[in-house]
This record gives sequence, structure tokens and C-alpha cells, in this order.
Amino acid sequence: MELQKIKPKHLSQQIKYIYILRSHATEIIPKPHMLIPDGTFELILNFGDAVYHTDQQQEAIQRPTALLAGGFRKQFSLHYAGHIHMIGVVFNPVYQNMILNDRMDIYSASLIKAEQVLGNTLNTMIDPLPDLSNTEHLREHIENYFMKFFTDQHQGVHTENLQTAIEMIQRSKGNIDLSKLSSRVCMSTRNFRRVFTETIGISPKEYIRIIRSKNILHLTRKGKSIEAMAFELGYYDPSHLIRDFKEISGTTPRGYVDQLNTIDESFMRVSQYARL
Repeated sequence: MELQKIKPKHLSQQIKYIYILRSHATEIIPKPHMLIPDGTFELILNFGDAVYHTDQQQEAIQRPTALLAGGFRKQFSLHYAGHIHMIGVVFNPVYQNMILNDRMDIYSASLIKAEQVLGNTLNTMIDPLPDLSNTEHLREHIENYFMKFFTDQHQGVHTENLQTAIEMIQRSKGNIDLSKLSSRVCMSTRNFRRVFTETIGISPKEYIRIIRSKNILHLTRKGKSIEAMAFELGYYDPSHLIRDFKEISGTTPRGYVDQLNTIDESFMRVSQYARL
């Protein structure tokens, strides 16, 4: 399994990273790819065999070959039917609503056919990608396509405030109060909650829980005890931490880490859980 991360050059504020995921010719991935939400939306292009999305209700849906997905609140899994070849563009949560020019909470936890929101011009970006073996050319091609979505005139009035709030949540590892966030960006709690949800696609409380959960995974992999994690991340007690993590993942932190497959391991290294 090969996972390659490509850093944006011109749209580094708007795009977190571009990735290429490929399986080797004889490689078989028997176990599902388990994911927990990360608070972002991404464009996912599938050039390999079919991929099936399964939520916590165990309903399996075949993913479109080009989809926009994100805003998930609970764990889901991917099942690969054969050869894997995907290219993904992961957006900065603060800027992702500029892609759709709409409220992101409308599209949360959905598998959206990308052509429905980006139009037929998307094919002009997709078609050359399989032949672009040079990652620099691939990055440039993708960034050129998205440049039109992130012009200055489309800059949101709350962009800087939301970026500040996101960074505060990440630096605190999710151990932060909603009133402190809204006060820091000079907004009422009610207005901050509304603006955040419409722009990011999930509520501030849900985003805080996601960041906490990612740090729980990071600390679990480092061998930290539940008691030490609870103290570091601001939980009342270890049982509260486990309940909170189960709510989003369906299992305990150790149980989740123990069931990871090779794709999960690769994505964990790319994503850098502690700083997402």
C-alpha cells in the first residue's frame, strides 16, 4: 500500500493536502478501512475498483467515482472490491464552503456526486489525472482548477475569526470551552455556533469532540494510560473519556487502534492526529 501526500503550493491556506492512495498489484485488503470524522470535506476521485461506504447502521453504499464527502459525526468504514487508486483533495474547514458557495451543514454526512455541485467542468480536471505520473504536474493541475473558487471577492466575512477558533481548538487538543471561543472572536455564543456550523458543516461542540478523539488515538498509540489521557484532555474522569470516544467511533480507544489495517496506519501518519 502506498499513500503519498502532496503539499499545496498556491492554495496552502485553502487546501490542507492532496493525496494519492494506491494498492500494489498483488495486494489484497481484506479488512475494512475504519475512519472517524476529521471535521473536513474532501473531493475523492476513484480510478480503481469499486469502494463501498458502510455507516454504523451497517448499510453499505457504493461510492460514486467522483464525490464530495465530509461533515461526518460518527465512525464509518470503507470496503475495497479490488485494486485501489484514489486521489483526494482535503480542504481547510474554514474555506471549504467557498467550493459550494452554500451552507456546508446542508451537505454534512452525505456522499455527494461531485458533478452535481461542481458541474461538468470537473471532468476537464479529472480526465488527465491518471496520466500525470509527475506529482508536481498533478498538484499544479489540481490547484489551477480550484483557483477560481478561492478568489478574494469570495472571502467570507468570518473567515479570520473561524480560522482563529479552529486553531484554538487544535492547540488545546479539544480541551476548550465554547464561551471562550466565541469571546475570543468577539461574537455571541449563539451567533458563533450558527456561523461555525454553516461554514464548517458541523457544530463547534462536534468539532471539539472530533479533535479530542483524534488526540485520544494519538495518545493511545503512544502508550498513555486512560487516566493520563483524561487528565491531559480535560475529561472529568476516564469513564467520561471512553463514553465520548465510543459515541464517535463505536468502540474503545484501544479497541479502535487494535483493529487498524495498513490503510488506516498510513492515513494516521499522514493526518498527524495530534495537530489536526
